[in-house]
Amino acid sequence: MNKKLKYLLASNGLFVFANSILIPVYALFIESINGGIELAGLLFGLGFMSSSLASLVVTRFADSAQLESRMMKFNFLIRGIVWMYLAFFPSITAMFFGQILIGITDGIGSPVFNELFSRYLDRKKHIKEWGTWQFLAGLAVAIGSVISGFVVVHLGFSILFVIMALLAFAALAVFRIGER
Repeated sequence: MNKKLKYLLASNGLFVFANSILIPVYALFIESINGGIELAGLLFGLGFMSSSLASLVVTRFADSAQLESRMMKFNFLIRGIVWMYLAFFPSITAMFFGQILIGITDGIGSPVFNELFSRYLDRKKHIKEWGTWQFLAGLAVAIGSVISGFVVVHLGFSILFVIMALLAFAALAVFRIGER
């Protein structure tokens, strides 16, 4: 596996881990800021709708723009900022705004990650390298899911969001190192 692919996997692995920490306790977080289960579903859906629309826009121009690196960095940075914001200012309004931004960054970051990953694949090792990514992503989600409840119970949601933000910023740093 080449160096650029290793750094891409490491950075996105951290990022997937950060994102997976909130998922199992998402509805509980929404309830903790005086929302309900219906609102949790609405907000989660709003994030995916924003992601879908952003992805549609990105796929229209991204191939000709050659901004993959900048878009990937934008994804990590903005997501980290949103998570840090939610750590210190948790509210339903912040979640609406946050879910839209998270969705937009996901809609930008996911196609860009796939393009970079495809570009960095080694000849005759595509299955092995895609399989390695599937393993790492699944492992990151599994570990993130397991620890999320413990973090919330013992440290609270604010610390959970700070951890997520710090992991996003670490992913940005690893990605930047891999560009060299």
